[in-house]
Amino acid sequence: MLSNIDLNYLRSVQNLSLKHLGLTKENPSVACLIVDFKNDTQGKVVSYGLTSMGGRPHAEVNALKKISNKQDVRNLTAYISLEPCFKKKLDSCSSLLFKYGIKRVVMDSLDPNPSIYNQGYLFLEGKKVKVFLSRSLSKFHEFNKYFYINQNHRSMMNWEQLLSLKRFGDLQKRPRAKQDETRLGFEVDFDRIIFS
Repeated sequence: MLSNIDLNYLRSVQNLSLKHLGLTKENPSVACLIVDFKNDTQGKVVSYGLTSMGGRPHAEVNALKKISNKQDVRNLTAYISLEPCFKKKLDSCSSLLFKYGIKRVVMDSLDPNPSIYNQGYLFLEGKKVKVFLSRSLSKFHEFNKYFYINQNHRSMMNWEQLLSLKRFGDLQKRPRAKQDETRLGFEVDFDRIIFS
């Protein structure tokens, strides 16, 4: 069962994952917090990571790289907004969490990708890592709705809708500062266009 402290850290990874939303290509924007509970029952964040711009490395890799070699890993918990990836022949995020000695993982959502779904969870559980999934609090699906749409192979926008967008043309008419803000908003709103 998840404590209120766990739920607060999950909310933190949810909010942190918004930072790269729309900037991670075909991957979702994921966040990972590594928290030490050795000397503090409230926990102390010792590392964090986000999915890199462009989609790689993943959030877990970025967080694990920041952990000091002197860090005692026995009381570390990883809070992750999405199930860590797992592929048998690769150094996947799940296998890296295990190799680094993380003993407890709390995730916001399972990965909707059919080739990964539940694989990371089962791998970690099989390695005797305590794995928890937040079902009631999950916001990952809401934040990364276009990633989920992509996984379901549904169109987000048809060609006629794309061609009728006037928003992009309006960028040329705005002052420079507004133009940059609008362009970023455009990239976030229309990160991926899929046709079926």
